[in-house]
Amino acid sequence: MIVFFGKHEIIEQWKEVTKGDGRFAYCESYQELEAYSPQNTYVVFVRIPNIASLRITMKLKLKGYKIAKFWAGTDSRYFNDAKGLEKFFSKIIYRLFINKNLSPAPWLSDVLENNGLKTDYWQSCSPIFLKEEQLTLDKIPIPLKKTISKVLVYSNPDRHWIYNTKMMLELAKEHPEIKFVFVGDSTMEVDDLNNVESLGRINQEQLFLLFNECDILLRITSHDGYSRMAIEAMYFGMHVITNWPVPHAIVCKNKNEITQALKLEVDFNRAGYDYIRKEFNVESWKNTLIKALLPT
Repeated sequence: MIVFFGKHEIIEQWKEVTKGDGRFAYCESYQELEAYSPQNTYVVFVRIPNIASLRITMKLKLKGYKIAKFWAGTDSRYFNDAKGLEKFFSKIIYRLFINKNLSPAPWLSDVLENNGLKTDYWQSCSPIFLKEEQLTLDKIPIPLKKTISKVLVYSNPDRHWIYNTKMMLELAKEHPEIKFVFVGDSTMEVDDLNNVESLGRINQEQLFLLFNECDILLRITSHDGYSRMAIEAMYFGMHVITNWPVPHAIVCKNKNEITQALKLEVDFNRAGYDYIRKEFNVESWKNTLIKALLPT
């Protein structure tokens, strides 16, 4: 049995994609967890690597459970940047008590392993596969090859430095012929830019419409895992510009490279569409975890 433990937005997403599968369970408290025997239960938790995370690790271990920690992108960065005694004791406790460290991207695995933590790769998964599992080619508007005229960008009011919002706005100013659509940040003031629209926080259905309307997703971040937004964009056959080594995306390392990429002609990203459907579907996600935690 695999039990996902605690409260977290990511765990809520996992709950949605494992609904009805008896191999997985969810507990928000230690009292609920007592229903599952430590002898045949693997506990997976998500938590920023801080004092609370160390307490969870030690308490689960004292109760006799095997433990897997899922490292989101910001968690890996936080651990990498920790200093002094915090870093020293965290390394010791995670090495001694955690049985498996689960990383959602190869480059995050590199960060963790450089800090002495052996990892298993476990790809991301999106609830998109539940509602859009039958999103076959005949149901997707297939665009003809064209120059880029509409770009989708994600921002976050608390993390402009991660999502390079300032650079994104500079690019918009330098490319008045291209419309830039920002989502995620309801605080952006862009009335002075005629080619920029900020929609703020939107729901999933609105995002899916934008995947069909926009020519490309522009995602340049200072730190990232396998972005769920990039995965979903390619699932719709959309091209993605990113600074991370994502297969079938356009990889750009600086502003000049992004500027050149925005001059490209794009059409349906068939290679990305096929890759995402194969590697990031629900069954692959489940089987990878079961193979890592419960090998036969």
